[in-house]
Amino acid sequence: MWWGDAAPGSWLTDVDRLLLKALDAYEDDLCRCGHPRAEAWYNEHDPADPDHVAKYEAGAPFRCFACTALASGEKEYAKAAGDERMAGAYFVTELVPNPRLAVVQ
Repeated sequence: MWWGDAAPGSWLTDVDRLLLKALDAYEDDLCRCGHPRAEAWYNEHDPADPDHVAKYEAGAPFRCFACTALASGEKEYAKAAGDERMAGAYFVTELVPNPRLAVVQ
């Protein structure tokens, strides 16, 4: 979708379009780590510089259970269908309630 000028009959207001353009600009400026490049790539945050203003430190690892489910599904599909069939495959995860904890009404 393009966030430029409004199409005739569009339900987006001028404010909506400006907010979407701002979000697009913000997301374009993010490093792959999720931090803004202006902050993450700032020379004064280089820990190799003894006079650094601040530095990044890694916290404790965490596990994304949705990503774990995706990786498992991709691995199982690739094993069953062959790696060549993985090209263009798109997996989606769904949060499914535990049937043991389901409330019976």
